[in-house]
Amino acid sequence: MPKIRLNNTSDKTLVVFVEPWAEEYWMRPRESFTIEFDASDAAEHVIGDTDFEMSWHDQGVIVWTASAIEVVVRDQSGTRLEGGHHRPPTD
Repeated sequence: MPKIRLNNTSDKTLVVFVEPWAEEYWMRPRESFTIEFDASDAAEHVIGDTDFEMSWHDQGVIVWTASAIEVVVRDQSGTRLEGGHHRPPTD
């Protein structure tokens, strides 16, 4: 199962966008997320010959996966997270 761990070592909340589903997960300082998918779901045409592609921006990171079906995001305790995790309230 391909997986990647993301650690927020900054002192601010960062957003992790998971594409191509446009799901967002808000990572508080000192939080860690693991993104994983079933390798049998891989669709190599999505991002080529890698399992993940990451692009950093000023608010966090965009993670593209080679999964054609489903990606699971977990916190450091292994709990599966839903999209919008820790989304800040809108004004």
